[in-house]
Amino acid sequence: MHICKISLEGYRAFQNKVDVMCGGITTFVGKNDVGKSSILHALEVFFNGYPDESDFNQDQDPNDPMTIEISFYELPDEIELEAGIRTTLANENLIGESGFFIVRKKYLSTNPKKPKITYSVKDFIEKQFQNVCSLSEKEINDLGKAFGLDFKQSGAGITNKGKRDEIRQFLRGKNEPEGMIEIEPAKAALRALEYLPDFSLFEADESLNEEGTAFQKEFTALVELMVQKIDGKAEIEKHIEGELDIEINKILKYLMQHTDEVSSIKSRQSFQWKDLISFHLECQDKQGRDIAFRKRGSGLRRLLMVTYFQYRAQKVHEGENLKHHIYGIEEPETYLHPGAQRQLFESFKEISKSEQIFISSHAPVFAGATDLSNLILVVRDQGVAKAIQGANLDLELVSEQLGIDPSDQLFGFGAIVFLEGVEDCDFFETVANTLHAAGKLPATFKARNIGLLHGGGDDLKHWVNRKNIKKLNKHYTVIIDSDRKSAQIPVSAKKLALKANVERDGGTCHILRKREIENYIHPNTIREHTGKYIDGIDHDFSDMKELVGSKIAGLVKHMTAAQIAYMDRYIQDGAEKNELHEICLQILGMIA
Repeated sequence: MHICKISLEGYRAFQNKVDVMCGGITTFVGKNDVGKSSILHALEVFFNGYPDESDFNQDQDPNDPMTIEISFYELPDEIELEAGIRTTLANENLIGESGFFIVRKKYLSTNPKKPKITYSVKDFIEKQFQNVCSLSEKEINDLGKAFGLDFKQSGAGITNKGKRDEIRQFLRGKNEPEGMIEIEPAKAALRALEYLPDFSLFEADESLNEEGTAFQKEFTALVELMVQKIDGKAEIEKHIEGELDIEINKILKYLMQHTDEVSSIKSRQSFQWKDLISFHLECQDKQGRDIAFRKRGSGLRRLLMVTYFQYRAQKVHEGENLKHHIYGIEEPETYLHPGAQRQLFESFKEISKSEQIFISSHAPVFAGATDLSNLILVVRDQGVAKAIQGANLDLELVSEQLGIDPSDQLFGFGAIVFLEGVEDCDFFETVANTLHAAGKLPATFKARNIGLLHGGGDDLKHWVNRKNIKKLNKHYTVIIDSDRKSAQIPVSAKKLALKANVERDGGTCHILRKREIENYIHPNTIREHTGKYIDGIDHDFSDMKELVGSKIAGLVKHMTAAQIAYMDRYIQDGAEKNELHEICLQILGMIA
């Protein structure tokens, strides 16, 4: 399951009801102490704990509840509410609005450890027919008898699920009206909560303590599997020591990319069978001294978070079958230089292909790299926290709240080219290098200190950079795909508006004549390096990624200058011209 929406009311500064829509990576930004990290802590309360006195809004009536509601999507295909009996959430009338599984927990300050749990579902309107999934076997039998249903109360093949199905079928046959209601689950219905994902919160002040629950959980799953397979305590201890060190040294490889302060890491196990296994890390520095990892500096310990998520991202990339997990990371930029922050976000992107990441941050790196639809600005209005996103999000206010300075994003380049993705950056840099080597261009982009940055278009990074470049009189160019599916289809109004905005601010914008960069790859190059023939298609406007593969743009490195000239040629006013060559000349011309 993934989280689609979080709703809070009466939680800390969120006195009034707030709805937050979520994606693969959701980033909360804002000034200090406005409540952005409170949303992460609300998830921790919902999944793993209960609130304390300070979590209840101080301005509401003491008898008012605190409410945390979460809507889930990508629901399991099957569940078991009784052992060995397969069913679905939809079949059991446990699905709510828009096909979500919606769970609400209400906490009272008088008894915060026992929240009232309800589901928002589509069920029968008449109260006596609702929530059949929460009935005991006797109650199901009595209800069936009241309806005159002729089903056996027990015996081979007779299940409560089957009886519930018959009851619902009977009610629908009588055209009993159904609608959105709130039910209080009990018995079998409560077992649906067992299918919720795991949640781990990494707090800013913990620096990813390796003895903490979140870090230990990754390895205790491995330990549990070993205990089931191996007989004998001594053999278990020996095997665990070896396996843990294998996994920990995978993390070490990533750690050594960022620092030379550590030459090795070794786990020291503590075998307390009541609590299964826990361990701590010892590292050896360059002088050969063994030091407990928790005794090292905050910066090095925070780097462990980067390497931990690189490790987790690699497992996702390799397709390892992992239980779905949701991570909340509070201020991941703490103690990390911008390069490590970017590396960490790349790991987040890989993990988010199958799991979810929630971030609270002040850093432009994380705010700028997050998709705008999943960027939430948290502000305070007269002490009450509000979450702003979507069409209501004011990017200028985001920039102001983060205190973004022009130097945060310009990286020292003399001029900037914004493109839509990493592949686009690699494509144009390769084209320029190839044309320069063939004597068609006077220089490369690197030689003229021109930076190619992905994330162009309407997202935050482009907006911030564009505004800052304008302030500093920096030259910049934006290149975007036309996304046209044929020569007869005009460029969209949205893309033309972006082009007009860029040019109004003093920049240059190119909308490609062809559909996208993949349509400039020569057919011979495709055939030679993929074995695929793509004759008989509209090469300029077909979806080449679908026909050839998602990595087709990378084939540009195998193209000659002559092949580039063949693929980018067009006719204007009776003369043959070359589009990519012209774009590269314009870019180089930004620097005298």
